[in-house]
Amino acid sequence: MPVEIRWDSSSASSRTRGRWAYHLDWSAGPTRAAMRELVDQVLPEVAGDPPALDRSELVYVRTMTPAAVALAMIASVQRGGPALDGHRDAYALERALEEVDYPERGTGEAQELAGRLGRLTGWDTDRMAELLDGPGLAALTGDLGPDPTGTVVPLTGPTRAEQ
Repeated sequence: MPVEIRWDSSSASSRTRGRWAYHLDWSAGPTRAAMRELVDQVLPEVAGDPPALDRSELVYVRTMTPAAVALAMIASVQRGGPALDGHRDAYALERALEEVDYPERGTGEAQELAGRLGRLTGWDTDRMAELLDGPGLAALTGDLGPDPTGTVVPLTGPTRAEQ
């Protein structure tokens, strides 16, 4: 998993309040707590006056990918729940994923469904939830069944066997 280390004065941490500090940036992957443990394992205590790098001053910035959010939504729908899994909006679901290690991991089938969902919605997480709560997974698999009104169009093409 790629991790970027940058010297920045952002306000990503209320603790640094805009002061310059080293920021560790990564997408999805381990939680902030797990990343702190990893850093403690690989970055030894540094002595000196002043110390070369104070681990307590590091700012941990984890971003959540839309693909991780899509996987969480698909998992919820597969369990029979709503796409947002009881959260008020996609942003709240994304914040809940902050406590989940490696939310971007899933089965091959789930990854494929998440990719389709993302492509169909332009990776807009609010639109993902709408699609999954509307036509549901059937919109991603093409298993919509008969449509008496003729208004539902499957979002996947026919398989080779059907052609």
